[in-house]
Amino acid sequence: MNLSAVCNHPMSNIDFIYSFNMERFSVIDHFMVPSYVFASHVKAVTTLHDVDNLSDHDPLSMQIGLLVRTFVLTGPKNNKIKPAWYKANRADILKYKNHLQSHLHDISDPTSVLSCHNVKCCNEEHASLLKQYISDIMRVCTEAANSTIPQTNRNVSHSGHRTRGWEEHVARVHFWHNMWVECARPRTGVVADCMRRTRSAYHYAIRYFRRNEQEGWLSPTERASAG
Repeated sequence: MNLSAVCNHPMSNIDFIYSFNMERFSVIDHFMVPSYVFASHVKAVTTLHDVDNLSDHDPLSMQIGLLVRTFVLTGPKNNKIKPAWYKANRADILKYKNHLQSHLHDISDPTSVLSCHNVKCCNEEHASLLKQYISDIMRVCTEAANSTIPQTNRNVSHSGHRTRGWEEHVARVHFWHNMWVECARPRTGVVADCMRRTRSAYHYAIRYFRRNEQEGWLSPTERASAG
């Protein structure tokens, strides 16, 4: 696999990782890296002997330096308005159901496909009719929602600037979620822990921002001062 163990690196400062009653010591955890990383990019390898670590395993730490190219999208952000189901009340939902039911009746059923019981059917006409049937249903659902359900609001004004309060109270707590996504959504580790701690704060900020968006945004402190 052309991999090398960093415990053999000249920058390695590993004494032990596992201890048994502080009598027997061994190195049982390892980082394996590609040879080109081992040769040029490993900066430090050490064991973290923290006094508050109650485990008999000590963490293995490695620092690497790699040139990573990043790409920044400079084009306009797509702020497409779409149905906001969280804003819909019972009357909106009822209108949606009636609209949907009325227009679904206008879609003709592909009887030849629905009556086919061949589980290994390879009829191209059947496949085409089925795709069209699905497309028609999706189109009707979308049209019903767009005409009866309240729309989302853009968080960007017409001048291209974010609405007041967004950066201070929403984007700030969303940082760790973005970081978690960029790190391939890890389930464990520092990034995952930070994402979980800030997730509730982010959703609270989103709800608060949306509630006050129509009224003219006030921060929680300003709203308390205004009574």
